[in-house]
Amino acid sequence: MGDAPIPGSADEREAVLDVAARARAAAVHLRTMTRAEKDAALMAIADALDAEVGRIVAANERLYECL
Repeated sequence: MGDAPIPGSADEREAVLDVAARARAAAVHLRTMTRAEKDAALMAIADALDAEVGRIVAANERLYECL
């Protein structure tokens, strides 16, 4: 995913718009999924977050250094 854009920058705006577009597309797909499929997807997301916790914490620390 790379470094986060600078807060308030044009890059940040583009990043937010990109996430919003992907969320809209995901919502269309989610409407067709069963409860079991949604639960499995949520578990996969949780596992992915757990696997990246060190990188997430480091990125948050860098962000707070900028404030």
